[in-house]
Amino acid sequence: MATFSRLGPSLLFFLLLCVFAYGRKTHDMIYVDVRGFSPCVRRMNATHQIGCTSAIKGNSGVVHFINKTSDLDWLITNGPHKPYIPLVTADMFTRKTVDSLMMSGKINGLMVIHTTDTVPPSFGFSPDYSCPNENYGFYTEGLNPEYSHCQKQEWNPWGNQISFLDYDFPIFAMTNMTEILSLIECYHERNDPSPNGKARKYPLCAVELNDRMHGAKDTVTCMRRSTRLTNMEAVGYCDPMGDQNVISYLKPTNKSTPFVNDSLIVIGAKLDTDSLFYDLQPVSGAENDATGFITLLSVIETLSRLPSETKQQMKNIMFALFQGEGWDYIGSSRVVFDMEKGEFPVKQTDDVIQPANVNLGHIAAFLELRQIGLMNASQMWLHTDPVSQGRDPGVKQKTEDIVKELTSASKDYGIDAIGAPTDQGLPPASFQRFLRSGDVSGVVITDHEKEFKNRYYQSRFDLPELVDAEYDNQTEDYISPLAKVLTNVTSVLAQSLVNLAMPNGSTTDAPQADLTLTNQLLYCFLYRPNCTLLRKVLSVGNSKQLSNRPYQRYVGVYTSPNSITHIIEKLVAYFLGEEISAPTLSDCKNPISNDQIFSYDWIAGNHGNGTCWKSYTYKTPALSPAFVIEDWASTEYSTWTESRWTAYSARMFYVASTGQQTILLSIGVIVLLVSMVLVYFVNKKSDVLFSQEEDPY
Repeated sequence: MATFSRLGPSLLFFLLLCVFAYGRKTHDMIYVDVRGFSPCVRRMNATHQIGCTSAIKGNSGVVHFINKTSDLDWLITNGPHKPYIPLVTADMFTRKTVDSLMMSGKINGLMVIHTTDTVPPSFGFSPDYSCPNENYGFYTEGLNPEYSHCQKQEWNPWGNQISFLDYDFPIFAMTNMTEILSLIECYHERNDPSPNGKARKYPLCAVELNDRMHGAKDTVTCMRRSTRLTNMEAVGYCDPMGDQNVISYLKPTNKSTPFVNDSLIVIGAKLDTDSLFYDLQPVSGAENDATGFITLLSVIETLSRLPSETKQQMKNIMFALFQGEGWDYIGSSRVVFDMEKGEFPVKQTDDVIQPANVNLGHIAAFLELRQIGLMNASQMWLHTDPVSQGRDPGVKQKTEDIVKELTSASKDYGIDAIGAPTDQGLPPASFQRFLRSGDVSGVVITDHEKEFKNRYYQSRFDLPELVDAEYDNQTEDYISPLAKVLTNVTSVLAQSLVNLAMPNGSTTDAPQADLTLTNQLLYCFLYRPNCTLLRKVLSVGNSKQLSNRPYQRYVGVYTSPNSITHIIEKLVAYFLGEEISAPTLSDCKNPISNDQIFSYDWIAGNHGNGTCWKSYTYKTPALSPAFVIEDWASTEYSTWTESRWTAYSARMFYVASTGQQTILLSIGVIVLLVSMVLVYFVNKKSDVLFSQEEDPY
């Protein structure tokens, strides 16, 4: 008996090891892991939740391939093996299809095919609203009801709102063609109905999708739960969406020389884009945001080459790149909020050298770049606001002056700048947030007169090939058609800004935009960040870690800044800054300890060995004011939060019928009961069964 006691722990460990090894082997025989996918995640605002989630242990369902309308009809009308998880082609993944499947009550999830070879639907696909951001811009029912809900002009007629629906099941974009073909093969082998429409018998091909989201209901509920943590609740459930805005100026500013009214020109663009699926490759947004912010970066570089004497004569120009604009203007609303508090771009502190504060009264003109990559016959449309012009003749005159300058400058570069119909109001734009707080003269510059030319706004199909900027298998020397267009737009904007900023109507020639630079920007942001230009502007260490595929430009949550924001900040600093003599990294520092105007960075530089760069570019919070004042039910500011999650997964397997599963479960229960009885009697008689003669020694 003593020998048995000594061997017991070792024997138990050996048995557990065998069970685990056999368990893994059994798991591998039953399941095939699927790794090529991107999930739909859950978000909340003040009133409701949107997006997707699975059950705690995941959602399982029988695979049904929907390649045509008859496949959809069969599932809804005849499919007997619910729940299903359909595998849907891009053409069939429409609002009508989604609504039909949800109403059928037969599905437990969705898989959508999306690979690099997927052809965008010819009829267009935009998962956003037909009137994006309509409740948080300038044209709301409370402010300007005659223009509310895009009643004068529907900007995004392809909007189907799929991204803004609430699903109680997971939706995955399947991105690996080999795995997609395996799913289709499994479907045809086990699940495909017979030619007469008869369903196949069990076992059937099935999948399990898991992306359990922790947040639920709305931002008010989720934030209350997340901020009321106890020892029993060690994790939060959601986080405010947001990032950082990137702000800089043509000339450095100092609070000792404050701005006066009408002394500043602002030119801005949005930095973010989105689609229904999280972290999806290839990265979308080529037309939505990239054409705008890349042109703005090109404008910054062009104006940075102005002679110092010319800059000193001009009004200052503020360059603003806003984050989170696709989610009810997160970044621009925070800029205006901080301006009204007297804390933009920084909160003023005594005994510290700081940049000058900016408020709305300082802005003489506001230019914003939106979607400009699909210009037809080189037509560039200038949108203005009828409300502010109608109630302030001064704003109307200055707005007309901006349009006049742009129209005049465009003639020299083969572009036809045209004023869009004033009575339709502005398209979705950050400028609307500034107008909510005061009358400002400005224009929104786009490639569309009325509805978007981009039929894939905020979707996974808004890719470089849409805008003639396909760099696949090309070197950095390849010049895309889009680069030529945006270079001309840059020249128009640079000349117009110089003319608007020069005093007393005087003019001077702006530098010519650099085609090679514009092309490099497109190459780096749309195709390969590990490019010559970006390697120069980052630190030596970071330049070696640049990705070979584009970075996501989804805004994400405020506590996890996007890599793209950091890269653009360093790029703007490089364009506007200057090299400083400093032999080593330790020597590259601001000689004035209380100076917040200038920053000193050790960047890789042209040779990659490191050089010191002095600049005056700032990152300001792109966190909605709703989370600053803790008004999570705000109707004035964006209240979007993103749910937290632990992990997501997908796997394929064969599923037996419910009857077979019941029989197996019953057998398992019987075996368990018999085993328990057997163990009881063995244990009771152990002194007899395991008795040994005592060692006489």
